[in-house]
Amino acid sequence: MTALLEATPTLEDAQRLLREGDWQGAARLAEKLWRAQPNQAPPLRLLCEALQSANRHAEVITLLEPLIRQGLKDSRLLFRYAAARASTGDQRGAARFYKRVVDQEPAYVEAWLNLGVCLKGIGQAGDAAIAYRRAIALKPDLPEAHNNLGLALQQTGDHLAAIEALDEAVRLRPGYGRALANRAQSLLKLDRVPEAEAACRAAIAAEPQQVDGYINLGLVLLAQNRQQETVEVFRKVLALQPDDAKALSNLGVALKETGAIDEALAMQIRAQAVAPDDATPPWNESHVRLLIGDMAVGWERYERRWGTGDFKTSIRPFKAPLWRGEDLGNRALLVHLEQGVGDTVQFCRYLPLLAECYPGAELTLEVQTSLLDLVRHSFRHWPRILVLPHVNIAGVNLPPYDLQLPLASLPRACGTRIDTVPARAPYIEPRRARDYRQPGDSLVIGISWKSVGATGRKRSLTLERLARLLARPGVRLVDLQYGDTAEERRALAEQHGIQVTHDDTVDAKADLGAFAEQVKGCDLVVSIDNTTVHIAGALDVPCWVLLPYVPDWRWLLRREDTPWYPSLKLYRPPALHAWDPLLERLGDDLAAVLSGDHTRLKPQRWAGPPALVP
Repeated sequence: MTALLEATPTLEDAQRLLREGDWQGAARLAEKLWRAQPNQAPPLRLLCEALQSANRHAEVITLLEPLIRQGLKDSRLLFRYAAARASTGDQRGAARFYKRVVDQEPAYVEAWLNLGVCLKGIGQAGDAAIAYRRAIALKPDLPEAHNNLGLALQQTGDHLAAIEALDEAVRLRPGYGRALANRAQSLLKLDRVPEAEAACRAAIAAEPQQVDGYINLGLVLLAQNRQQETVEVFRKVLALQPDDAKALSNLGVALKETGAIDEALAMQIRAQAVAPDDATPPWNESHVRLLIGDMAVGWERYERRWGTGDFKTSIRPFKAPLWRGEDLGNRALLVHLEQGVGDTVQFCRYLPLLAECYPGAELTLEVQTSLLDLVRHSFRHWPRILVLPHVNIAGVNLPPYDLQLPLASLPRACGTRIDTVPARAPYIEPRRARDYRQPGDSLVIGISWKSVGATGRKRSLTLERLARLLARPGVRLVDLQYGDTAEERRALAEQHGIQVTHDDTVDAKADLGAFAEQVKGCDLVVSIDNTTVHIAGALDVPCWVLLPYVPDWRWLLRREDTPWYPSLKLYRPPALHAWDPLLERLGDDLAAVLSGDHTRLKPQRWAGPPALVP
């Protein structure tokens, strides 16, 4: 009898093995076929696909790199190589090869999508949005593309456009939980809080096992000062996914807001153990560390901000090395702007100190345009300090520099600890003081009562509540509040007969020099935590600061004074949302001052340990 001939294995056999889950058998057969015909791309493509199905991405890179050096042109293999680079953490390298793929094959939808993912991952959100829009133009009915476009637009700050993209994702896939949860993020950024909460609850109803809806619901509740509910939500997330780093870190944030400092710190540390490459948990840990006065660790963790959220997209590509506190000698240092006006006022104090320590150094400080005239005038006695307005493109209009440093990194570079905070005041000097005093006025009090956004909401009061407390015989109230307050002042006058002096010639958002002149003309400033208190502290004007139960890190815990500003007196509520005892104490202090006890203007100095380490 004639023996039956064994059938020759084919590419279809390898594909069948891969479909059946036998990636090793598929890989062996595909490699055998490729070795037999090395100029044929399909077996090599299948070999790469089999290896990647088993997360053997490094082997794919090793396999394809020699061919790439030889000028590999096959777009499908280049796609596999880019995917392997992305999977091993090299998103920048992956983006470069995805670009090669779409250049060769512009209709390759998956390549455009993956290019968008990589570009967003390396902080190029605008370019990522372009890539997603190219994919959508090729395949408009792909809900994932619209969802990813929404995420990229969020990162650029265009939340209205992000909502449009996410709405389209939900239209294409009703009940798309991730898109609904992402939509809530943009709504929260736009301060459309009730809509954000509704979107989160819709996401949870659509996909009860998907944690994104719960996580964003927690953030929305926290924005509404519903801290205990927030804690409960994040604990529910951890019941679903015990090692979810985002939930652990957000639970830590919520616990901090309730005053559970020890547990809050533990959650941030646990989140870092789960996701050591995620910058958000150490950034959140820095706020706890600095709040309790642990500046040695706090400043180190604070540097991780550049890997988080809006910081990631605002990195400027300076070529000079980072200054780390070494002797400057005769070198030039650029201190470049970051964060808000209050941060600039707080940290610009270091520039005169550096000028004293390093008299041969050339120092350049970037500030917001609204601060330019005030800081220039204040530092006019330091000829080696050049104060410039912030520019968006690194190097434009900047003098030569040898070293550079972000403004809020100065405390770390200078080795600042809680007992070495440079508290020399005043260090800001306006051109004059504005005089609002009228005959019969014994005390001129500047007031500011609100802030905006999610964090501002927990700090804010109404003008009515604050003014009715402060309005006493002999007291003149002066409006130091940002923005248009005309309607609030009119209602206060009509309903309670209380007048608040308003200076129409001052626009604090445009010119903080004029605003500082207002503050300088006050005997006392009473304000929530906002830019006003930083200006008052830098001017060494007495200022009573109304803090929430757990304040921003810079105000520490328990103490009535602050090492940053000697003229500030801190009023703290005894519990969450307990404004009444705080305001009662402030009213008692005001009565004492009006009776002649001017010692009550200034805080009692803290006599406890320098840091409150748990």
